[in-house]
Amino acid sequence: MPEYVRTVISHLHSLVTTPTTVSRRASLPLTISLLAVNQRGGAVIRAVSAGRTHDLSRTGLSFIVGSLRVGNSHIFYDLTPKLLVRIELPSGPVEMYVKPVRFDSWGGGETDSNFIVGVRIVEISRGDRARYTEFLRGRRSTLADVINSASS
Repeated sequence: MPEYVRTVISHLHSLVTTPTTVSRRASLPLTISLLAVNQRGGAVIRAVSAGRTHDLSRTGLSFIVGSLRVGNSHIFYDLTPKLLVRIELPSGPVEMYVKPVRFDSWGGGETDSNFIVGVRIVEISRGDRARYTEFLRGRRSTLADVINSASS
């Protein structure tokens, strides 16, 4: 019984405190675009690749892709001016400029391995930030959810 009470109190505490980081695991379609600057100073899409999100947070995200190459460029080793990510949220797409910070092999064997890529968000519009943050927050737990999860 004391364990049950401690679990319920812990869950209630998590409901009333404000988390310092909001994150969510989700598998959503995304596209990665490498942008270049043309002679007039405008952005031009050089290449596009597709993947799926894995983990999303307020300051960054990770995604799964089949290759670290987008077109003829490597997203880590080739100096690209901008990396644009477009995530298809249920409420509509959001776009953000990101900086890759890590990558690793993900699942599969030697012939069908994917990669997990971690990126930091460097720029996102105010409207896209609001919808992205709302998605991260997701459904809020209720007191009934806390009691039901503690008793199971």
